[in-house]
Amino acid sequence: MKWGVALTTYKPPHWDQSTVFKNSRDFATEAEELGFDDLWVLEHHFTEYGLCPDAMMMAGFLLGMTQRIKVGTAIIVAPLNHPVRLLEQVSLLDQLSDGRFIAGFGRGFFPADFEVFGINPSQNHRMLQEWIDIMFSAWKNKGKVSWDTDLIRFPEIAVYPSCSTVPHPPVYVVGESPSTIEWAATLGIPLIMNVPQSTEQVRAKLDLYGEIAETNDHDPSKIDHVISAVVHVADSREEAYNDIVHNIEEWHEDAMRVAFSSDQLRNLPNYRFHWSQLQDAILKGESDASVVVRKALEISPVGTPEDCAEAFHYLKEKTGVSHFICGFEGTLDRKKILSSMRRFAEEVMPKF
Repeated sequence: MKWGVALTTYKPPHWDQSTVFKNSRDFATEAEELGFDDLWVLEHHFTEYGLCPDAMMMAGFLLGMTQRIKVGTAIIVAPLNHPVRLLEQVSLLDQLSDGRFIAGFGRGFFPADFEVFGINPSQNHRMLQEWIDIMFSAWKNKGKVSWDTDLIRFPEIAVYPSCSTVPHPPVYVVGESPSTIEWAATLGIPLIMNVPQSTEQVRAKLDLYGEIAETNDHDPSKIDHVISAVVHVADSREEAYNDIVHNIEEWHEDAMRVAFSSDQLRNLPNYRFHWSQLQDAILKGESDASVVVRKALEISPVGTPEDCAEAFHYLKEKTGVSHFICGFEGTLDRKKILSSMRRFAEEVMPKF
């Protein structure tokens, strides 16, 4: 099993911005000392849902202040960046950290990002895939790459530095829609998923992934998929649930306020899958934040150490995934977050 820690940089009303980043630094230091395998940082713009606008820069800072733990991005919004710049940054962090950087990418879900940075959201799925194709092409050809499509053109260049990791640093993508999953599987790129889906949904995605991966000579059993989950350890399940449920609901509502609206999703052909998922939830009466959060927490590792271990055993058994990103920040209470991390490391991780 591999254990990660999410650093959300979410800003609740009772924390100022300096406190948010001090906490992130301290949580990172504690995670390394406690033996967690990796840290994961998130990119967000124009919202207190997350104060980190540059996941690559924050990852570089965290790699510089740590010695052992790996640092991943979950995610970098790839279409907001030039692909060659991403290639340079990933390779540089891989060199400086001696291979401790994990590059996680997605296409984005917040409309203001695309409006402000001048990106057409109807093309962001193509941009995500093509930008990563460009990186893989450069790594395959010893740093040399050229490109000429309707999305981007540039002459052959030699990109420096080269990577420290052979054949290239670990790359992950957020996989929600079947088309993204199929594309990732052709390249053997592992997926980042989350618990608010049911285990049946996760398993269906991984089954689809496995079929496509095998036909492209990738062994699905060797692909290191990751699942992120809300985690909180307390003396009882009731106490743990009450510590976080209200905050998680508010966090979910904050996200929905800045994400694509239902009307926007309906009018974006490359978000048809997300629109159909939202429609289905509305028809079932499951689109309200309280319902979404309650369903997610039913299978989340929240409760006593025994409850958390049981939940992770269940997730591993049902999905086959053995790499998890733990979101400990649900209490929005620094002392409780650090206590939960320590108890998890001392009382849950040894059970695996």
